[in-house]
Amino acid sequence: MKSKIITLSLFLSLAIVPAARAGSNNFGVKGGMNVAGQSVKYNGDGVKTSSYTGFHAGIFYKIDLPLGLGVQAEALYSRKGSFYTSGNDKIGNRFDYLDIPVYLRWTLGLLLSLTLVPVPILLFRST
Repeated sequence: MKSKIITLSLFLSLAIVPAARAGSNNFGVKGGMNVAGQSVKYNGDGVKTSSYTGFHAGIFYKIDLPLGLGVQAEALYSRKGSFYTSGNDKIGNRFDYLDIPVYLRWTLGLLLSLTLVPVPILLFRST
């Protein structure tokens, strides 16, 4: 009986902190840098690869729900690519994406959070 009371007290104390934050919504802008590369397998000599520095930018909306649950949806434009050189030829690949990650979060107290992130990606330009 005593262990059940301690377990219940621990669970309630961990659930109170996220519940106090429940109902808050956040909207924002985010951005950053992408460094992408490509591996090329070639039987001859003289092929070198180098990374491509791109960027990502977009918006997000975050909703905190009761019981430590939360959802954050984003829409991000992202540019990735690579370069490779063979002899005097320098060839580049550039890819423009729309990433739409949706974070499903369950926070258990102050130290533990479980997150599931499905990320649909739409390639809309390849050069």
